[in-house]
Amino acid sequence: MIQIHTSKALAADLKAQLAEVPAGPGAMQWYAHRVYVLRCKCVVAMEAQSRYAMIFTGLTKPDFEMFPELFLERLASHEFNFGLRVNQMLSKRKGDNDYFYTA
Repeated sequence: MIQIHTSKALAADLKAQLAEVPAGPGAMQWYAHRVYVLRCKCVVAMEAQSRYAMIFTGLTKPDFEMFPELFLERLASHEFNFGLRVNQMLSKRKGDNDYFYTA
């Protein structure tokens, strides 16, 4: 399971995809914030244990509507940084829609 703790600004952009889920002991914990860089919306996401960060730049409204898929696609393309843990987590996540957890 992947849990993403979002800032209020990012939660406003992702309100259609948000679902509050209970904290799982084996879940990958991510923290994500929406920021503006040169008047463009960007998301900075960081994994809590490893502090590995991913930055999504120049996001538009359609990108926010597809953010769960965009996030998983980016994570899978960088899975060499996490080793087998990411691959195992993603295989368990297929078909599961509780990506987001808001604090």
